[in-house]
Amino acid sequence: MNLEHKDFKVINHITDGGASKIYKINYNNEICILKISKDQNYINQVQIDNEIEVHQLISHNHIPTLKGTLVIDERKAIILSFIKGNNLAHLIENKKVKFNNEETKKIILNLANIIKDFHRVKPSIILRDIKPSNIIINEMLEVFIVDFGISTNGMTKTANKAFGTRGFTAPEAHNNGVYGITSDIYSIGATYQFIETIENLKSTRIIDKCMKHNENERYQTIDELLIDLEYENKISLFIKKIKSIFFKRS
Repeated sequence: MNLEHKDFKVINHITDGGASKIYKINYNNEICILKISKDQNYINQVQIDNEIEVHQLISHNHIPTLKGTLVIDERKAIILSFIKGNNLAHLIENKKVKFNNEETKKIILNLANIIKDFHRVKPSIILRDIKPSNIIINEMLEVFIVDFGISTNGMTKTANKAFGTRGFTAPEAHNNGVYGITSDIYSIGATYQFIETIENLKSTRIIDKCMKHNENERYQTIDELLIDLEYENKISLFIKKIKSIFFKRS
């Protein structure tokens, strides 16, 4: 594949996803991301179309900005703004970054707040692939979500073939290909569990409710989940404050 192009210059190849190749490029004197379909396979090309549609439906400070669309060697491609940071999986598994209890709660709370805005689009955008490798964290612990190739916008529940990553995708998606708002909530819980398993923290009540096998027993909306996350975060900050006062006196 020839990536020489009049509109951009490739800096380096970053990674390969399931359906696309990712490059860092210089585009109009700005560092950006080029995401191009791996081949001319119909499903891989459709995922690029899906990503374009999501960016047209929602503009958000915590997702990449769509800069342009193009076709290279009959493969669909998009140019996205570059987000400085590392994905959550890389930070924990490769860089061995350890998040404390307060930082973990902040990450999950911010993640849920971003997803809330996707679900509030009418009809709701179901992300379907929430997982640590699609979550970017910067040095200030700001959270960003990337990769919307298998997201869907339509009915609250969408029958389709199973997409997503085992361990982070809700069981109903693998059982019958049905996705809904509660499927994304399951994935938030699985991401929370991923951090807590690594760091040996304890927020089992929220995680357990997010990850109920029966989707009707989970939080039914992000707003319901946020109530508990915000309460848990306030309790954590209160305990931290009490401890600091106690240690000052002692």
